[in-house]
Amino acid sequence: MRVSAYDDTIVTGVTVTILDEKGQCLEQGEAELVLNVWWEYRPAQKGRIRIEAYDLAENVTQQEFYPPSPSFSVWGKTN
Repeated sequence: MRVSAYDDTIVTGVTVTILDEKGQCLEQGEAELVLNVWWEYRPAQKGRIRIEAYDLAENVTQQEFYPPSPSFSVWGKTN
């Protein structure tokens, strides 16, 4: 998967967590910077995705995405 993460200073890291339907961690790992603002991670599990992006000042922004239904190919962002 690819994540676009950017900040007005610099993004220093992106953590990806895959969760089951109860919110339990199935796997977690660090994404690798591949191109400017694009970070890449290859999950081994399927489930809800939590992305955490860290900046130079150690601030963190978090977003969660739910898996699509079988008829869609785009993951939906939670509010």
